[in-house]
Amino acid sequence: MKSTYKITTLGAAMAAVLLLGACSNETATGTTGQTNPPATGQSTAETGTETTTTDPTASTGTTDSSATTENEATGSTTEMGTDAESTSSASATRPEKETFELMTEGTLEKRTAKLQQGEGYSMYVFDAYTLDKQKSRLQLTAFPQYHVEITKLDSKANIDELRKQGKEALKKYGSAKEYSGDQLYEDPLVGAKLYLQVSSDKGTYDYVVWEAKDGSQYTFLMIMPQGEASETFRLPAVTSLSTIAADSAS
Repeated sequence: MKSTYKITTLGAAMAAVLLLGACSNETATGTTGQTNPPATGQSTAETGTETTTTDPTASTGTTDSSATTENEATGSTTEMGTDAESTSSASATRPEKETFELMTEGTLEKRTAKLQQGEGYSMYVFDAYTLDKQKSRLQLTAFPQYHVEITKLDSKANIDELRKQGKEALKKYGSAKEYSGDQLYEDPLVGAKLYLQVSSDKGTYDYVVWEAKDGSQYTFLMIMPQGEASETFRLPAVTSLSTIAADSAS
């Protein structure tokens, strides 16, 4: 009887061990099952982060930025449209502003001029100067006695007749001298078809026949009385005159 009890007890003990082992396996399996979702969730989160960079929302953000850029561009266009009101007939191919290099008191200076509209033409005008459209006159704003009277010529204008007219226009200031070629070296109006000048202690007075790059022709009657402004008026004025161009519609 004792021997049978020992075997039974041993068998029960082994069964208990096997049962415990089975429970351990189930527990381990359950734990593994609980670990996987967080790992999967983490992977999804990482994928989601990567997706965010190419997410349609990001594209939408980019579109919004583009829209903003378009709005800014539209604003710029609107601003130029406002400026274009004063140069409504000016050539569309010419920019609103241009920068020029002027030699001032031995120093090369960069100055910006703005495109302005005259009667049937346009030109670049510097600050402190005004293009009076009604009078067809470029003048020093603060001292309008320093000015250039601009006349647009017919394409059939005769240079000999213009020479006579120029001398007559300058007659009240003195006897006109004619300059050309090397005598006008490095002057903005160096290519003038005719350049007449009267210079005295009362001032300097020029009569110029100018053919623009587009083939349109003009006369410039330049009035520069003796005075402080006479030293600074001419260069910016003739630089502006050299940029004159006819309106495309004229």
